[in-house]
Amino acid sequence: MVFHLTSIRSTEILFLFEIEDDPNLYPTVYFTWISPESFPCLLIREQVLSFLDNGADLMLPGVIYRRGAFPEFERNYPVTISVVTNDGHLKGPVGVGVALMSSMEMIANGMQGRGVQILHLYKDFLWEFGSRAHPPQIAVPAAVVTKPLSEEDFPALDSLTIASEPNRSVEEEKKNEATNGMENVTSDEQLGQQEPTAELEPETMEDLLKRCFIAALKYRVTKKAELPLDVGEFYSRYLLPCVPPTRRIDMKKTKFKKFSIFLNEINSTGDGPIVKITSKSKGVDAIAEINWSHPLLIGFERKDEVTEDMQAKVKPRIRIDEYFAITEPVVPLFRIAAGLSRGDLVEMPRVREIITSYVKNRNLSEKNKVILRDDVLNAMVKHDSEAIDWNTLMQKILSRMTKTFVIVTPDGRQVRRKVELPKISFKVETRSGNKKMTLVNNLSLYGIECKPFCQQVQVGIATSAAIVNDAQGCEGPQVTIQGNQVQFVSELLLNEYGVDKKYMSGLDLIPKKRK
Repeated sequence: MVFHLTSIRSTEILFLFEIEDDPNLYPTVYFTWISPESFPCLLIREQVLSFLDNGADLMLPGVIYRRGAFPEFERNYPVTISVVTNDGHLKGPVGVGVALMSSMEMIANGMQGRGVQILHLYKDFLWEFGSRAHPPQIAVPAAVVTKPLSEEDFPALDSLTIASEPNRSVEEEKKNEATNGMENVTSDEQLGQQEPTAELEPETMEDLLKRCFIAALKYRVTKKAELPLDVGEFYSRYLLPCVPPTRRIDMKKTKFKKFSIFLNEINSTGDGPIVKITSKSKGVDAIAEINWSHPLLIGFERKDEVTEDMQAKVKPRIRIDEYFAITEPVVPLFRIAAGLSRGDLVEMPRVREIITSYVKNRNLSEKNKVILRDDVLNAMVKHDSEAIDWNTLMQKILSRMTKTFVIVTPDGRQVRRKVELPKISFKVETRSGNKKMTLVNNLSLYGIECKPFCQQVQVGIATSAAIVNDAQGCEGPQVTIQGNQVQFVSELLLNEYGVDKKYMSGLDLIPKKRK
């Protein structure tokens, strides 16, 4: 089963995924927490979740059912799963799957059999791609009351096709249910289910493309953008991220087939061109000017387009703190002056403050020198003469301590590195066909997960990015990117992840701007 992921640039949120040879677009749990009404939701008991965590599909006896409150959906439709906890809360959604029967077929089967094939669960590998947040919980009005199904719960069967699975007998189905051990529980309580709304006329791909194009100009490019802007970069970096989470733009499925044809048409309206297109080189066009007074831009009203100021929240950044660890040779001074012990971490300014305080409190300072008539200082410094300058004193004491780096990752994990912190290094190699490749080393050392990082690169500059395990001279996986992308990657690390450029090497490989 091959998964393809869709995320929003500049965040860690993964919204959607698709499966090879499956026309559906499935939500991640992150998306369902933001928009829980977008997909039908089935409720289960807390004890049923443990079976799903162990790899079982959802059996219908484990689904809480109430006549009149059960969602409507067709077979092979995406559904979400929420949990009614033992303490009376509604938690989730915690899972996503595909319905193996329609809702009517489930009811007609007496809520028996295999109901949902589970594709994605909270805390699974796909969840780890995202921010690793936890599902919301809300209190329910009362404990869920169970009751057996009655004849009133079943629709007439004359117009209903009962779902069946090939080569599965009733005995096999019962055996499967017994193995999973799920309880036959139903509910008399309606939990957050809404009445279905009337379907609107479906929006065409052309209309979606048009409004995302205008939204990208107005809210993402803005008047602050540096022009000219490469058309291909605009499409991948500005327009596509505007597409609503539940929608997709496939240019080949529009009447235009090519983005350049769309630009020609939208510039041919009676109100004049909205953008001025110039040719940078053969086959490479750029947006040279934007007509900000164009009626399409002035009159545009934002709907569900994903614009920068609609991002969920600012992604936590990586923090790198530099310390000096107290070692055995310097313990006496730091214990006396500051009550510190071996292994304690102290920042450089605090180290200087403690040493200065120790010297001055003992009247060991004289004419910008430190007089070594102190047993503790003598034991640490071991200087030839009786007097020593301040800078040399500091350097000698610091040399007997262990420099320590503490990397705090966006999810709160701490990684310690003693003595030396390898930098994120860039290399540019020329491969066969004179193609350049950018190699990025040591990302995982800084708590950066390579798979989401590759996705950001692919979305940001519309080029291929791959992961190489066990690369020579690299701690953890290596990321390879087509072309010389040192400038983009270094800016991504600085602006999105918060990694200062002093922790990067190979910045001299950034192509020089032509004068």
